[in-house]
Amino acid sequence: MVALLLNNHSTSSGISKPSYRNWACGIKQSTLEQDYAAYVNSLVNLLIGLIDKGGAERVCDLIENFGSFDAHQTKRIIDILLSYPEGDLEAEQKDLILNKLRHTLDHHRGFPSSNWSYSESLLGQLEAIYHHFDHHDFLKANLFLFNDHWPKLVTPIEREEASENKRDKKILALRVSAIETIYDENKEAGVVQLISECSEPSVAAEALYASRIANYFEKMAIEWLEKNDFRYSFADRFISCMSHGNYQRAIKLLDTGKPSWSVLRQARFVLSFRVSSETLGLIKLLPIKAQDIYWSELRSWRVVHGDYQLIQTLASNFLEHKRPCSALKTMGQLLYSHKDKSEIDSTLLASILTQIITDSSEKDSITIQDVYQEILTAIKFLQDSDVLEPGQIQSLEWGFLGMSGTDYRPRYLSKHVTENPDFFVQLVSWAFKRKDGQSETHEGKSKEQAQNLAQKAYRLLKSVDVIPGEKGGSMDESVLQQWVDTVREKLANVSRSRIGDDQIGALLSRCSVGEDGIWPHEAVRSISERLRSDSLDGAIECGKRNSRGTTSRHPYSGGNQERDLAKQYSEDAKTLQLIYPRTSEMLRSISDSYTREADRWDQDVEAGR
Repeated sequence: MVALLLNNHSTSSGISKPSYRNWACGIKQSTLEQDYAAYVNSLVNLLIGLIDKGGAERVCDLIENFGSFDAHQTKRIIDILLSYPEGDLEAEQKDLILNKLRHTLDHHRGFPSSNWSYSESLLGQLEAIYHHFDHHDFLKANLFLFNDHWPKLVTPIEREEASENKRDKKILALRVSAIETIYDENKEAGVVQLISECSEPSVAAEALYASRIANYFEKMAIEWLEKNDFRYSFADRFISCMSHGNYQRAIKLLDTGKPSWSVLRQARFVLSFRVSSETLGLIKLLPIKAQDIYWSELRSWRVVHGDYQLIQTLASNFLEHKRPCSALKTMGQLLYSHKDKSEIDSTLLASILTQIITDSSEKDSITIQDVYQEILTAIKFLQDSDVLEPGQIQSLEWGFLGMSGTDYRPRYLSKHVTENPDFFVQLVSWAFKRKDGQSETHEGKSKEQAQNLAQKAYRLLKSVDVIPGEKGGSMDESVLQQWVDTVREKLANVSRSRIGDDQIGALLSRCSVGEDGIWPHEAVRSISERLRSDSLDGAIECGKRNSRGTTSRHPYSGGNQERDLAKQYSEDAKTLQLIYPRTSEMLRSISDSYTREADRWDQDVEAGR
């Protein structure tokens, strides 16, 4: 029924204005305004009648739809709500109504000049309803201020004019006033009750530190540093406010307290400080166990102004304490910086990546997936830096071959494949079984490790985009010929000739166009003509077709794109048919496949698909 009310925007189409049909003679077909008003009024009456049956949910429905009621209906509903027996409601039901009223008042008073906002007269009546339902206990009535970082207010600052900073100051002032009143009424027990019942203890800590009673709770906050519930959340924020507002006092408390404090309290006290060179100096003065706790629990390490030395010191300590993902997240501040990156320690970065590969037992919630972009950026940085040995970068590239995504390019490994025929043969041997059915054993590797090895080898074979002998846009045909012959001979020795030709062909399909502007390059055409291998030619053709990827087109264009491609490949086939007959046949086959695909697209348009 709520969805049928006027001005209700929860549905895109409804039947808010009924239309009578000619079910019987004498029934009028149009609707008069008085009939329409009677219809809506009957809906409102039904809703009002359901208030007692639905409790707080029904009250919230009415509050949310005041824009759908006329003046008479509005007055009637307000009178009912003002006389509603709020004492019969449970605390959760009452909070539901109060939250809805606060949200409504904050929303409409925050934008008073908007054409959708309620009049101040109506908002004043809604505020009266709010006070009618509000808790009589001061603590419970103000608990909402500490349940959200940005709570909704009954009397907010107009958002159209005020800045975020001004609104934040008002909210803080309300919190400080509330927490001081709670203390005046119930002393420390009242404040502790507030902290234990609110959803955001850290918010209560900020307000308490800004209040006139902050000194009374300093000792309690320090003691609570050893807890692992809401009390630590409060203590951490309270000490953080102290270290930001009065750093020297925080240092003095640490110096005087250390002799009697536990290592956990010492570590967590400094954990509340902003990460800086001074803070790291303090850490070095703590017992070794306290230092271990600090580096194990440190979660926020954003460094202001991008201090290269500080950031890399942080990363080194994370690495030392088996937190490589956190270390890489920290280094990301430098990798994404627009400043000169020459100061980045490539050796440190490589050590972080190596530890992620070999020991990713991260002690916090950060995972490899969380630092996926940092891994890609770090590897690219090392590939471009030319600081590490090629073998080191190849090891890193191999370690991350299992990552999902299409952005990862193992450039050094790809180059190694094209320069080392034995490595290509090894990859094919890892990824595919022998043709003769003989079993092979992977010495020292479990079945799972062998499967992982096969998957990595297959990924690398699919990602190689450099052709042997290709350099600077030119192709050394003799180098390519020798590489192909060597690979085919070695693959035959391990009973993988057919799958070997498939993989060689897939690699050769990624070659550039020839000097005559026709694909494939002359060096690849010569190999095809000389070897006369159907499987090799088929793999080259298939690789070229698959390299096209996905397409986009006008809904009614049909197969125009494919028809143009078919024509081009057909013309290229005619040009090469005398000199490179097998290559010409390959191009003609590609042309025919695009012609068939064009016909299918045309049929889809005709069928209306």
